[in-house]
Amino acid sequence: MNFSRLLRESVSTFFFQFVIIGFGFAANIIIARILGPNGKGEYDVIINFTFILRMLSLLGLDIAAAYFLGSKVLDRETLTFNIFFIGIISTLFFTISSLFFWNFIPLKYSLENYLFISTVPLSGLTLLSGFILLGSDKVLNYNILESGKNFFYLIFLSLFFLIIGLNYVKISFCYLICIFCNFLLGILFLYKYKIADFKNNKFSFECIKKLLNFSKYPYISGFLSFLVYRVDVFIVYNFLGANATGIYGIAVLFVELLKYISKSIQLVVIAKIPTYEHLEGSKNIVLLMKFIFLILLFMGIVFIKFGGSLIVFIYSEKFLESSLLIIYLVPGIIFLGLSQIMSGYFIARGWVKIFILINFCALSLNVLLDIIYIPVYKFTAASISNSIAYFFRFIIILVYFFKKDKLRLSVFLPTRNDIEIIKGLFIRNNI
Repeated sequence: MNFSRLLRESVSTFFFQFVIIGFGFAANIIIARILGPNGKGEYDVIINFTFILRMLSLLGLDIAAAYFLGSKVLDRETLTFNIFFIGIISTLFFTISSLFFWNFIPLKYSLENYLFISTVPLSGLTLLSGFILLGSDKVLNYNILESGKNFFYLIFLSLFFLIIGLNYVKISFCYLICIFCNFLLGILFLYKYKIADFKNNKFSFECIKKLLNFSKYPYISGFLSFLVYRVDVFIVYNFLGANATGIYGIAVLFVELLKYISKSIQLVVIAKIPTYEHLEGSKNIVLLMKFIFLILLFMGIVFIKFGGSLIVFIYSEKFLESSLLIIYLVPGIIFLGLSQIMSGYFIARGWVKIFILINFCALSLNVLLDIIYIPVYKFTAASISNSIAYFFRFIIILVYFFKKDKLRLSVFLPTRNDIEIIKGLFIRNNI
């Protein structure tokens, strides 16, 4: 049963996403306690800037790699070489060019920020390696690679902390080392499974043309989507300063733990759906959405009930104000999670143009609400506007999903058959 395999690999991916969360969460605890709200705010801004820069520099090649390798449309070795060829040139170009635009953020011209920015080429190529593995049906290795960065980061932070102590510069150096180690791990996986040996290199202008032609829409859409997730960090930073950004960032980081549940399914969907019949794929997505909604709803209630106390306990009373924002952020994360599953389905089917409009509208709404209300209501405004933007995005995607697959709202109502299918999967497949 195709849904059985889809769910099994989603659960496997979620396990690794949980490992990623664990390592990343532990690393962020160390960083937050060492730097405090003000330093954590500066850290959040530069980290998000590197993420945006990496996304811009990859030109959508990560999604293109998963799609073309998964659908087996192009020769694997030629495809892999040309993806890396463009990736190297593009990431270096964007990294160097970014130095001229720091004042727009604004970012400080400091050693630690230079170290963070220098990681963009290696982290970009590592992400390409991961999506090449994902498209080659090496889901387990993709998950290990994804876990690797936070694992290495936590190890080096802990070693530095125990041996020579930590400050902002040393944290940035740890980040650079962990990105380099993870880059080597990605290359090792590609060699191990002979996905790329880079010996019989074949430059293909036709291959590059197909890649860029496909990736242009995921590229624009993905960039806009990430801005929907993170634009509020930069707006809070500009209106309220670094200290406020650090407090707000901890609340967002804590609540966004929920999104890894749906992200794990989205990644498997992108890799697997191209091999499914159209009708079968949409039915599986509907069933997954029902299943995930219940999980996200339950976990959301738990987060609202206990999350505030946990934030204070884990990060100290310096971040007490972070705990007050959870109730406003959780609804948005639930809608984000459901949107991620449908987004993965659309991407896997090659229906990506619509996301440019969807994400642009959601981003515009989020920015407008932030600019109007953050100066007045501060953190609360940022949290609520974030959830409103996610809800708005979810509604538009859902309507498009109904229209594209000719579905009715009634398909999302729970049925006895849904319960039996999921119960059977857990029993027969030992999920």
